[in-house]
Amino acid sequence: MLFEQRQGAIGFTAVAAGAIFGLTLGLVERNPLHFVFGVVAVLMMLINANQAGWLPFFGKHPKVSQNGKNVGIVFTPFWLAVALFNWLASSYVMS
Repeated sequence: MLFEQRQGAIGFTAVAAGAIFGLTLGLVERNPLHFVFGVVAVLMMLINANQAGWLPFFGKHPKVSQNGKNVGIVFTPFWLAVALFNWLASSYVMS
């Protein structure tokens, strides 16, 4: 694995550990987790949209294959939904 892949794996492992820990908390105490997970989801959405070719101002890699673009097309709406669900959960707790 490349160094960047290891860093990404550590990030996802930390998010998973935070999610498991969040299950032990009450609804109000989970709000910081929703913020962190929402930020992760928005950033992942932007990265996938760039991979799909929808945000070229983030840069364009000349060797992105059609399969790579398809991954971005599929996962951009997924991360958008994750971001929205975290925003809804956070706003529910705050009200």
